[in-house]
Amino acid sequence: MKLNHDCVRDLLLAIESLPKGTVWYELPYLIENTNLKSKPYSIEEIAYTATCLTEAGFIITKPNNREPEFYSVQRLTWNGHEFLDNIRDPEIWKQTKSTVSKVAGMSLVMLGDVAKNILFKHFGLS
Repeated sequence: MKLNHDCVRDLLLAIESLPKGTVWYELPYLIENTNLKSKPYSIEEIAYTATCLTEAGFIITKPNNREPEFYSVQRLTWNGHEFLDNIRDPEIWKQTKSTVSKVAGMSLVMLGDVAKNILFKHFGLS
């Protein structure tokens, strides 16, 4: 399955919007109670994205040894917050996607770096 960068951003925003604490949220709850409800992603795509974001060290999750829809999410990590802060602004995200569309593939780390460079230019820091 291909990693959908829009799903990455939307999932990070959804997790960030959850109440803070040590509660575990299963994906159906997360989808129903956040911005993901209006998005076109399947439960399998969201579960795959959650797995990739866990492997990248961006979110804290745990599988429940059942179907993907019972994957549980707790929170963003420091790296997850930092990455999301670079791609949060819709205009910066639009420019980032436009820039990375010129190449065949882009890692999440590189995607974050592109967004960071666009932010620096936006604020006249480069």
